[in-house]
Amino acid sequence: MVFDLTFFFIINVILLNIIFGIIIDAFAELRDVRIAEQKDINEVCLICGKNKFEFEVRRLEWNHHTTVEHYPFAYLAFIIFMKRRIIEDCNGAEKFVKE
Repeated sequence: MVFDLTFFFIINVILLNIIFGIIIDAFAELRDVRIAEQKDINEVCLICGKNKFEFEVRRLEWNHHTTVEHYPFAYLAFIIFMKRRIIEDCNGAEKFVKE
């Protein structure tokens, strides 16, 4: 009976707690990575890579910068435009970008 109780205690209590600890730690690490990515998305400009803090220090508007000056869909539209454009129809700057 002592052997059975010892086996139950070692296997069920200790080993299962170790396994559950590893699982919980893995999920905590995934949560930390997700939070860091979300912070990077919200506080760093996708186009130029400048931090939101730099704009706050200079008293510039962050929303204006990300929605007007560096609007990502405008860059996407330009890339699609350049992929469809024939190189013979391009001017000097467009040729440079296309090449």
